[in-house]
Amino acid sequence: MWSAMSLEDRSDEELMAAYAVGDLDAFAVLYARHRGRILGYLFSRLAGRDESEEVFQKVFARLHGVRQKYRVGTPFLPWVFVLVRNVLIDHVREAQRRRRRLVYSEEAVMGAAVPETVAGGGWLRRTFGRFRPVLGQA
Repeated sequence: MWSAMSLEDRSDEELMAAYAVGDLDAFAVLYARHRGRILGYLFSRLAGRDESEEVFQKVFARLHGVRQKYRVGTPFLPWVFVLVRNVLIDHVREAQRRRRRLVYSEEAVMGAAVPETVAGGGWLRRTFGRFRPVLGQA
């Protein structure tokens, strides 16, 4: 392992190789170096800051999970941006699936048979009429 002082002078590829074998200080330097660039990329492609930061966290979780698969000598920045792109695609697909499920759920509710007593409103008035709020009461 390298000393913390010399890590700043190492290339991204050297740092990633060190992180792949467990050097967390090397990871900290990579994170600090590329945090802004990766977040900027995500900000430009997603709706807001919260969503971008959520995907950003997923990127570094995925990076941690695949760090041992990094091949020494592979240019780090293109490699990590393939990872960023893949995480972003996964996130967008999952968001689309959630929206489709929501739409299908709303359609199921709206398409459900409505009993005459509910449709006429009498049942609702009888059932919920006694719960009318009284002004001035807490």
